[in-house]
Amino acid sequence: MMPRALDRRTNIRPAQGHEAEALSALALKAKASWGYAADTIELWKQDLSISTDAITSRPTFVAAVGDEIVDLIQNNTSSFVVLCGSSTQVLTGNDNADFSLDVLSGEAGAIPFTAQKIGAAMYLDNRGLRSITTTQAYGDFLLGTLTPQVQRFLHQKRAGGHSPVGSTIVRTKDHYRVFFSDMSGVSVYMGRKNPEPMLFSIDRVLSCICSIEDGDGTENVDGAGMFAKSG
Repeated sequence: MMPRALDRRTNIRPAQGHEAEALSALALKAKASWGYAADTIELWKQDLSISTDAITSRPTFVAAVGDEIVDLIQNNTSSFVVLCGSSTQVLTGNDNADFSLDVLSGEAGAIPFTAQKIGAAMYLDNRGLRSITTTQAYGDFLLGTLTPQVQRFLHQKRAGGHSPVGSTIVRTKDHYRVFFSDMSGVSVYMGRKNPEPMLFSIDRVLSCICSIEDGDGTENVDGAGMFAKSG
């Protein structure tokens, strides 16, 4: 599937000095979405703030995609996948001379907090687990459904008012995992030709989770959250 090009002149432009307050608020909102306490966000406020001087003295650009952005994920060294509420878009280029924003799919967007990368960028939408791969031709992207088997599970969660609160990958086990607000989750094993989903439950509602590798290559999966109250 070839992406449908947008008018880059109206969608990617230099930031204006008067937008400093709005961009600072966006940076704070993005950091807060990970579940940090309000007092912690307040401590970081100065570091996350964008000043008018910074905008005018450094190359600063604004990308307007015409849709609510729910996640960003780097696809390769020169492209970002921009996952929106009702579309999937790809930002390519290295600077303002060749930035291009293209619509890969205008039919469906991603579910927030589900984007990860295991070889290819992947995320959940209402159809199941989706992937974005890059062909050898620069800028030619393919969008596919890895497994629709989780679709029924997603519908049940949505009907019950439960949504994803975080996701991670476990590299040593080839797992992609999504955690929901009712202390349940789905883990998809990616080590075979066909992905294999499995449901699980945990004893708390997560507010954030990540997978990192130490200098010696040891993987650590860390999460933080609140235990459920009984009664």
